[in-house]
Amino acid sequence: ERGFCAWGKVCHVREKTVLREMWRSLTWRKRSSPPSRLEHGRRDERFEGGRDQRREHASRPLAASPRRSRRDGDERRARSRSRSRDRDGSRKGSPPQEAPMRQQIAWGKQIAGRDATVQSNLRLFETHGRHFNARNLSTTAHRVAKLGTKRKERVMNDSRMRDLAAFCLRRVSDHDTQGLANVAWAFATARVEAPELFDAIAAAAPPRLDQFDSQNLANTAWAFASSGVKAPKLFEAIATEAVPRLKEFKPQGLANTAWAFACASCIPAEQLAVVVDRVIEVIGTFQEVHLCQIYQFFLYTRIAHPELRALEPQHQQKLRAAYMHMSPTNSRLHRMVASTLSRMRWAHDFEHVTEEGISIDLAQPNTKIAIEVDGPSHHLRIAGTTDFVQNGATLLKTRLLEDFGWKVMHIPFYEWDKLKQYADQETYMRGRLGICRR
Repeated sequence: ERGFCAWGKVCHVREKTVLREMWRSLTWRKRSSPPSRLEHGRRDERFEGGRDQRREHASRPLAASPRRSRRDGDERRARSRSRSRDRDGSRKGSPPQEAPMRQQIAWGKQIAGRDATVQSNLRLFETHGRHFNARNLSTTAHRVAKLGTKRKERVMNDSRMRDLAAFCLRRVSDHDTQGLANVAWAFATARVEAPELFDAIAAAAPPRLDQFDSQNLANTAWAFASSGVKAPKLFEAIATEAVPRLKEFKPQGLANTAWAFACASCIPAEQLAVVVDRVIEVIGTFQEVHLCQIYQFFLYTRIAHPELRALEPQHQQKLRAAYMHMSPTNSRLHRMVASTLSRMRWAHDFEHVTEEGISIDLAQPNTKIAIEVDGPSHHLRIAGTTDFVQNGATLLKTRLLEDFGWKVMHIPFYEWDKLKQYADQETYMRGRLGICRR
């Protein structure tokens, strides 16, 4: 190449072009097969004659390009493989590969940084999440849920949460005890239903529950109860591990665990008796939001296990007042459904409160028909779909009302939003009320 460049400087422009094409043909021939000694000699003779001999060779027609070799086929296959790679450089369909530890630490600092937001963490996961280790995946889920607490609708409707759940599922065996608890807590807090992920955590957690601290036990129990996941074996294992260690639980963890046991409805009475005694012992340390959970727990034990220790009157009154004070206010959807019932001349009470202190959106006390208007806060969205399921709090309230003799009917927001005309709304309510009466 060096000799050719020096040689081309003294040639005319036309001769430079011809020599360049000759050099390319020689290069192809060299790639295709190693030249023999005779070919080496011919190449040397071609360029030994000086200026006149070069012109003679320039006037000859160029040789045809040789056939492509095996190496060329390998290059073509490599180019086709490069087209089937993801944006982050990994092969499509290949198992996720972790980045070096130095990069993992840098990503972890970026995820948990002060300037991190829901969107920045999701964008980082979208770009590099394929190479996250288990800790960065659990940290991403935890931070997204915690930062998006005030805007859960945006988080639960983000399609990237489905991908995050899929990658957490792949790494479920690599998570430590805190990682398992954080992942479950994150998706329950973000109101994203991930059935396969929760099933995998329910299978992986019981053998390692002795390594969970009190907070991780409480968070795991609360996450499964809040998501409405039926995992009786997991709840029984948590109860077996948590009941002897109840003195380690903080008030919030104790309230979450007791409420989760009420939602699970599968804990033996002997273990519930220990929980009842511990709750009564520290009942003065709970905050108002925790008192609501404790009140629902005692409503459950009153029905399912009446033989257990009951609350003293002053404590019961305190819990009932806290529960009624923390009841959610009515919404626009709630008022629209009430207006439809009024047009239909269906007598009802707005925000009826039962003898037990449970607030019902719309009720007929005489017939004991309860209508619950369920907005987005009553549901979880199944990851990657447009379908919704009721969360654990709604399921527990429904079960308590049914145990007290009420017929409960739910009006979900995603069905009501499709009814644009008054006539459609009235037809819908007549059909639902007919089903409820039967």
